This record gives sequence, C-alpha cells and structure tokens, in this order.
Amino acid sequence: MIKNQPGVLMMAAVMLFAVFLTGCDGRKNFDDADTNDDGKVSKSEFKRYVLENVYANHDHNGDKQVTLKDWKRKNRNEDESKFSNADKNGDDVVTPEELKSLYFGYGTLDQLFRKNDANRDGDLYFEEITEFKASNQ
Repeated sequence: MIKNQPGVLMMAAVMLFAVFLTGCDGRKNFDDADTNDDGKVSKSEFKRYVLENVYANHDHNGDKQVTLKDWKRKNRNEDESKFSNADKNGDDVVTPEELKSLYFGYGTLDQLFRKNDANRDGDLYFEEITEFKASNQ
C-alpha cells in the first residue's frame, strides 16, 4: 500500500494528462477520448482514456500485463518499490485493474479532472484543455 504519497501520484497524473494533451495531434487525442462524439469529454471518458493509454505505454508486448521488466524499460531511474506499490497482490505483474485502483484510490484522476474543468460543468471541452496546456507550458 502506498503511504503518504498522494502528492507523488498527483504529479504522475499531471504527467499523464500532459501525454493526453501533447500527442502529435491534440485534437485527435481529444476526439479519441470523446467516445460518444458529443464534443466533450466526461469524467468517465477521461479516466478510461488516460488509464488505457498509460497502461498501453507500459505494456510493451500487449499482453495486458505490466511486468517489472516492462516497468523498468519505461522507468529506468525509478525505485522498484513504486512498482511494488502498484502490484497489489504481489504477483510481479501490474494489471489494468491494479493501475486503476492505484489512481482511483487516491482520487488522483478526479482531482486532475476537477482542476481542468474550468467552467465546473463536469465535462472537459477542447478549449479548456488547450487553456490548461497554455497555462502550464
């Protein structure tokens, strides 16, 4: 269990959100996240998109598992205990559900979503995302 690390997780979420924003085509990323094509990204669409893309970024062989070897390829200079914290059942594999539990357990993605929902309507619009990106460069 991660103790006293919500700030670390929030920083990780900010980095994940930066990935969401800074793809080759930010509008395409937004449209991919907007699964129901209503022109906005709901909190559930946001969480699904971020978690799927973060997980895929670490799951090098596409087997729906992130092993310590996979994790080290992406996090060469990080302490292995961070991997162990995510590996809830200790089987040396972080599954999508364990990753989800890690981020949802601290409300990290909820906090990040709220921080960027400038008009507080419960959805993210492309304009809100571009404003966030501009203010954090």
